[in-house]
Amino acid sequence: MAENKEQQSPYPLAPAANGYARSDTESAYHDARELRKRKRKKCLLYIVLFVVFQTGIILLFALTVMNIRTPKFRVRSAAFENFNVGPPTNPSFSLRINAEFGIKNTNFGHFKYQNSAVYFIYGSVKVGEVVVQKARAKARSTRKFNAAVELSFPENSQLRNDLNSGFVRLISQSKLRGKVELMKVLKKNKSTDMNCSMDIVTATQQLTNIVFCVLMFLPPPAAAGGGDGCTLRFDAHLFGLSLSNIFLDFHYLYCRIILSSMVKIRIILGPLFIFES
Repeated sequence: MAENKEQQSPYPLAPAANGYARSDTESAYHDARELRKRKRKKCLLYIVLFVVFQTGIILLFALTVMNIRTPKFRVRSAAFENFNVGPPTNPSFSLRINAEFGIKNTNFGHFKYQNSAVYFIYGSVKVGEVVVQKARAKARSTRKFNAAVELSFPENSQLRNDLNSGFVRLISQSKLRGKVELMKVLKKNKSTDMNCSMDIVTATQQLTNIVFCVLMFLPPPAAAGGGDGCTLRFDAHLFGLSLSNIFLDFHYLYCRIILSSMVKIRIILGPLFIFES
């Protein structure tokens, strides 16, 4: 009896949980399951952060790159040749103008335009015409080209008054139709209007007071005496259509990127979500 008491431990054993002791296999399985659960939570957090970050990038992309603006078509400068002015008793006026035109494309995609023409108008009469060949304006750049045209003004009382004042009002009008291409994926039809008024100084043979009237502006009046500039006209219907087109393009691009991202995430993180039952 004395020997049995000496072999007993002086400290009592801890009671088994739930009435029985946990084996090493059960403990290892429980630890592995908890580890997988923590990994899944971490992966879900990373996915949420990735989606939020990607949404911000897409919003910034839609408001900058996807915002397709109308190119600008203008007369940049002009030089005169064969400048002929008749006497006051028999007023006549003819000249050859070498004009430099510019197509300013502020978009992030190329602007391809079709054949067109630039009309020079005096009062309400067309006095000259320039043919614009189809070409392409590169992204975020201005395409310049030169053209020469003979202008012959009608002999009337308005021309006599303008020659006596020393200023002849000339109007140039044109319309370019084309497409803006973004990353060879999105194509949108765009047309730009040019309505420019300018004064020809007969004494110095120079071009002054060039007023550019582009999209959303009305051209100067064509009556005798001309107008002094442009009148602003805001078209709320056109403004609403442009905003709706931007959001439709954004929705289309957003869906494509999100779907491709979800496929990639499923391929990369799929094994982390597989656990034993």
